Formats: sequence, structure tokens, C-alpha cells
Amino acid sequence: MSENIVSEGNLYKIVTVADKSFEIRYGYTCEGERARWEPSPIYPDFLAFPEYTADGYPFAVAYQDTCKHYIPKRNVAGENWCNDCKLFDKQEDYIGICRCEERRRNEFTRNIRREEQHI
Repeated sequence: MSENIVSEGNLYKIVTVADKSFEIRYGYTCEGERARWEPSPIYPDFLAFPEYTADGYPFAVAYQDTCKHYIPKRNVAGENWCNDCKLFDKQEDYIGICRCEERRRNEFTRNIRREEQHI
């Protein structure tokens, strides 16, 4: 019986959300983990490297730190993550879409505001 050995950089899976594919690879979130643990799946850092849907909404990871527009789904104590926000639309695995109009790409936000003024 062969044993699967997990190595840094190995492909964990490919997640497709809103027609965009993201490679999830094994790695470490900090150097201190190297000596103590095996690599684990590392999801995209959408805060450092934003990615957007075709209609301008930003992608987010469920356990990503919240932004200033955070709206809790319920009274939650402790850490606030995107997964606990009403605006987080979980898609596949830990990846979702932030439906916050304030964080939406500018060209889409301007068009929406113009449309609202004509109503």
C-alpha cells in the first residue's frame, strides 16, 4: 500500500467559483510551522491579491479577517470572519464572494449609483 506524502507546493485541489479557477496548493502560512507540522492547503490571499467576479464582486475566503463593512449573521462572540458576515456568499469549499457594494469594483459601483438616481 503506497502512502501519500504531502509536500510543499503539491496541488491539493482546484476550486472553481464564478467561472474562475483557483489552485489550492500545500504550504505553510508562516515559517514557524515548517519545523512543527506538515504542509496544509493554502487558499488564496484575496486581501493582498484581490480577485473579482465578472460583475465586480471581490472573492473572499471564509476564514479571512472581516472588513469595516462586516454585518454579522447573528450575535457571534470571538473572532469575526467573512463566513460570519451576511454579505459573504459561500460558494465552494472555503471560497466565496463578498456581496458588499462598497467593496465592489468602482466601474460597477458607479453604474449602480447612476441607475439608483434615475429610479
